[in-house]
Amino acid sequence: MQDKNASPRQAETRDKTLAQSVCCKDAAHLYLPGARDLIGRFLRTPFLDRRRITAIELLHSPQYQRALIDDRRIFQATVQNFCVAQVKGTDVSPPRRIKEMFSYVDDAARRMVMLEQSAPVGQLNRQDCIEQVLIALGQRPTTARDTWISRAITAYLVNCQNWTEKLQRLLLLFEAIAQQADAGPEGIAICDVFLGD
Repeated sequence: MQDKNASPRQAETRDKTLAQSVCCKDAAHLYLPGARDLIGRFLRTPFLDRRRITAIELLHSPQYQRALIDDRRIFQATVQNFCVAQVKGTDVSPPRRIKEMFSYVDDAARRMVMLEQSAPVGQLNRQDCIEQVLIALGQRPTTARDTWISRAITAYLVNCQNWTEKLQRLLLLFEAIAQQADAGPEGIAICDVFLGD
């Protein structure tokens, strides 16, 4: 969670320190909590807030990923700033790290496109999303299951006009999920991740 009272200089220093602590070694690492937090911090103002999306939504939507990659200026500047902060004080060269990170982002985007082609989520209303999430929660916990849940919730949020509508949709969705006996603690944990993002 970002400190709204931090000065721009304090926030930049904090973000660079955090960047040094998270080291992605493949595309899957982009989905880990620390990496998602960094994506949110580094892309919040130039991209996420403009589109009214969160890092989780970006990571689980081929359309949002394509929009970011197509906005070359923001995409390249963000990756470069992140990588330079990440390798500061190490023997890793910034150009090498930048090349690796572009490769990871490309792999993640390709993976999401392949998932959407092989198992499309489609447009979901609240009831459809609740049903999809509950079905998935009934399965054995896996990365694929959690990815499906995130994709379903992302699809449910696609047409939100503002942050207030998005939050209201999430709260209604999570209230319905929490009331289901078969949602269990995992259902609450997934709700918590989306709200925290």
